Amino acid sequence: MKSGIAHSLTTAAITTANAAKSPPGAPSIFTMHNRFGVGIAEIHCAVDHIDRTPVGIRRDDAEYLFLLCQREGTMGLTHTGNDGLLQPREIVLMDSTRPAKMHFSSKPVSFLSAHLPRSRFLQEHGMPDIGRKIGVDHPLHASLFNMMTSSTEHSPASSDHLLLDLVALSFDSRPALPDATRMRDKYNRYELICSVVDQNLSRADLCVDALATMVCLSRRQLQREFQDHDTTFTQFIQGRRLNFVAESLRQAVYHRRCPTISKLAYLAGFGDLSHLNRVFRDRYGLSPRNYFKQQLQYAETL
Repeated sequence: MKSGIAHSLTTAAITTANAAKSPPGAPSIFTMHNRFGVGIAEIHCAVDHIDRTPVGIRRDDAEYLFLLCQREGTMGLTHTGNDGLLQPREIVLMDSTRPAKMHFSSKPVSFLSAHLPRSRFLQEHGMPDIGRKIGVDHPLHASLFNMMTSSTEHSPASSDHLLLDLVALSFDSRPALPDATRMRDKYNRYELICSVVDQNLSRADLCVDALATMVCLSRRQLQREFQDHDTTFTQFIQGRRLNFVAESLRQAVYHRRCPTISKLAYLAGFGDLSHLNRVFRDRYGLSPRNYFKQQLQYAETL
């Protein structure tokens, strides 16, 4: 089954390795594991850097939170406005929807990348502390490290909540109330607005006035933020909700679950199932049920 990793961090590693012309004898190796119900990529490569650019991010076919665990070598990381150095055994949480630059001062390099479904995580736990690094002295480090490096393959899909819950505990942010007026940079303001929307997507009553209050902007200011990104509040909300449903259907295929479309409609904030069916068909050319069947058939050919 094709997933968001096709154009994500892990594939970027291989692409960049080829572009960087890795020295002979140091090929890029990419192995995918299924552990605790999520995909965990194991990457070995000899490259100078890996870039997650806005253009590359737009090519992703799904959104994830990347849980990175450095195994060999060191990684310099620039992400969400933070610069840091990742040493062996240290763990960091990244957001696939935000640009990142990884550079390596020592080669070869190896690391693990767990791909956590972003929409589901935000629905269940809220926005974690993206960019935070966890070292061996953190009380939950050993548990995270052991789950990521476990030799157990194809764990029961029902166990996926174990890793997600542990990540939520480890990277709990609990920030103060969001205030977009404190951010001078347009990009950061829009990122905050997107984050608040994702955390409140299930609210069928989410309207422009409610969102404006949540981010401490006036209605006019909020509408201007969307206009600056060539969209409107209505278009943006509908797009995020459709992304959530499509991603949830792909995850259901991955975990061999039979999804309940009405439940997905509720979780995504659609007021009624007929509305979801209509707008989903407009975007994907299929009803949610037939989209799931299509993805399932595709997965069975792999």
